[in-house]
Amino acid sequence: MPTLVALRRYPLKSALGESLDAAEVDHSGLAGDRIWACVDTGDGTVGSAKHPRRWGRLLEVRAALAGDELTVHVGGAARRAGSPAADDALSGHLGRPVRLTRSAPAEPRLHRVVPDEAGMIPEWMAGSRPGDETMSAVDGVARLGRFADFGALHVVTTGELARLGERLGGSAAAAARFRPNLILDLPRDPEPGTELRLGDVVLRVALPTPRCVVPAWATATSRPTGPCSARSPATTASRFPAWAGPRVSAPTPTSYGPAGCGSVSGWAEPRPPLGQTGPMSREALGVAVAGFGWMGRVHTQSYLRVLHHFPQLTVRPELVAVADEVPGRAAEAAERYGFATATLDWRELAADPRVRVVSIAAPNFLHRELGVALARAGKHIWIEKPVGLDAADAHAVAGAVHAAGVQGTVGFNYRHAPAVAAARDLIARGELGTVTHARFRLLSDYAAHPQGALSWRFERARGGHGVLGDLASHGVDLVRHLLGDIDALVADTATFVPRRPRPAGATAGHTRAEGGEPGPVENEDYVAAQLRLASGARVVLEASRVAVGQQNNYGFEVQGMRGALAWDFRRMGELSLSVGDGYQDLPARTVYVGPGDGEYAAFQPGAGIAMGYDDLKVIEAYHVLRSVAEGRPYGATVDDAVHSALALDAMTRSVATGAWTSLR
Repeated sequence: MPTLVALRRYPLKSALGESLDAAEVDHSGLAGDRIWACVDTGDGTVGSAKHPRRWGRLLEVRAALAGDELTVHVGGAARRAGSPAADDALSGHLGRPVRLTRSAPAEPRLHRVVPDEAGMIPEWMAGSRPGDETMSAVDGVARLGRFADFGALHVVTTGELARLGERLGGSAAAAARFRPNLILDLPRDPEPGTELRLGDVVLRVALPTPRCVVPAWATATSRPTGPCSARSPATTASRFPAWAGPRVSAPTPTSYGPAGCGSVSGWAEPRPPLGQTGPMSREALGVAVAGFGWMGRVHTQSYLRVLHHFPQLTVRPELVAVADEVPGRAAEAAERYGFATATLDWRELAADPRVRVVSIAAPNFLHRELGVALARAGKHIWIEKPVGLDAADAHAVAGAVHAAGVQGTVGFNYRHAPAVAAARDLIARGELGTVTHARFRLLSDYAAHPQGALSWRFERARGGHGVLGDLASHGVDLVRHLLGDIDALVADTATFVPRRPRPAGATAGHTRAEGGEPGPVENEDYVAAQLRLASGARVVLEASRVAVGQQNNYGFEVQGMRGALAWDFRRMGELSLSVGDGYQDLPARTVYVGPGDGEYAAFQPGAGIAMGYDDLKVIEAYHVLRSVAEGRPYGATVDDAVHSALALDAMTRSVATGAWTSLR
């Protein structure tokens, strides 16, 4: 009787799946395996990574089943299958309109590409030539009731993995290259017709076939050779346990392996290849930090933590350099965190060939100068909001990023809270009905004390429009992220503390300077704006830096025709919901976010366990590094910063005129 090394299920055809401890098995295979598919809404074909140019990026999507509900993870965000948000995310990921379905089209068909090597063309592709593209029926839909091409189960053995590794000149072949349901500890793949017994389950091997694979270390143009899967229909129903195998790496897909022997599969979570105990090989990516106040420290700590939470990253951040104009601050950062180089001049970061990514955590008035110069020097940037003093600054940075072909990620961190991801999904799925109005608040007391030091934040030339850039920029991003674009707005602002004491020296954070010489506050303490959205919804946005007793009271309430929801940053893992039957008669209920919401699963194993602010910045660091590794943006970008800055500029114009201001 063979030993079962690992048990895997793939609820979505040609996507990554999930590890199981036990599974129901019958003649059609594992319960829940390949019961969903991605369908091209144009030609109705079923998505299969056996045509890698059309569907290969499905192998970057992770799918997990909980009861009857499927969650797909696309570009770092979780979406519930059957929702418009999931279809939109997959359409954007694949570059054409697609939809998820559990129901097969009337004549389910899929595209295949014939293996490049003539000797690897299987019998069922007789008459095809290497490299041909074919169209054929999805055979398993009629026979098994699943989106399976051939057999009910995919089986691979440790012996064939070791043998393939020897052929390739290394250790056992990486399990992450292939996607079986079962990995069995056998010296070689069983021949067709062989019966395998696992407890009281009997599997009969059907045939060797091609298998969509996930090459863990191949380039984007390579076509690695390797084993194929033995397909085995189960002949009896039962439950059987599986030992959780070694952790393995999540790779980048390119192609599929030819027929000829057994097959291996990639895990949904990042795990090391079978037989490899050390960490996966990652490209070192030199990072630097410009400005080492509180936010510079948060960025640094995020770089140090990111691989613990997102080990699927294919790059490894290395702390190369830190720059801060305050004497001694950069040197202290280097000693504490391990930067290789410390400097007073950020320009050295632009000239340093070791530096690939720069975190810009300097004051607002330096955002444009640093952002433009570093992008032109070919550095990817992770820049804090608001990206300059106004929309012109944000436009300049975005233009430099696009012209240089680098990535530009922006620190709009509140959108990364898993509860915000859950709220966005609920709204997109129509759970609230048509959204009618909402309120967004960002109330803080960091400047409430009149003896708070007159730092750069209170100067027009260096801090811009005060609380508008500090807090309202976050509010605008959340509005757009959840509800869509803003058509027009009207705003009012006020400065309630007109003078503050000057500090004796450099400041970090929000400090007091009692007894210092007073100076004028040149920008806004408070803003309230009414927004008219493109959807027709109305939004009230309020932000204050002088709200006594309000320690970071950030959140929103969204009202719809059939429900409502609310979120409070101070209870970051909760949503207040009024949806479903009786939503008008029953009190709102508290829902705790869990592993299916946003990036929660990277931090906690179950719902109701708290996350913190710094975790949101770790998620942001993940988006930064993934953007660089894959050459396309994830998370908030410099374009989002431009949209936010345009709204803030419109607020200042509205205050000056006392009238509604259009953003169109």
